[in-house]
Amino acid sequence: MPKHIENALKRIIKSFMWDDDSSPRITCSTLCHPIHEGGLGLLDITARNEAIDIIWLKKYLNFSPTHPIWAAITDIIVQELAPRQIVDKIEYHPFLQC
Repeated sequence: MPKHIENALKRIIKSFMWDDDSSPRITCSTLCHPIHEGGLGLLDITARNEAIDIIWLKKYLNFSPTHPIWAAITDIIVQELAPRQIVDKIEYHPFLQC
């Protein structure tokens, strides 16, 4: 999700939860806690987007026979768009370099 959409959703949630109160008494991070921890179980959009990115990276780095086709195409695109001096140094995979 683009950052500007994430920020817009955060503003909408904040406006809904606090009715445009300029100094809310409870932080949004507290509202995101589960109910049994004193929160409301509100969706933490930033954490959700980070989790989605991690799952995509996990699928991208899957080198088993179930390796997705889009990952191989992504490798080709990355190599084509990378500056030549970097491509010459990439031995196999950009995320597995040290």
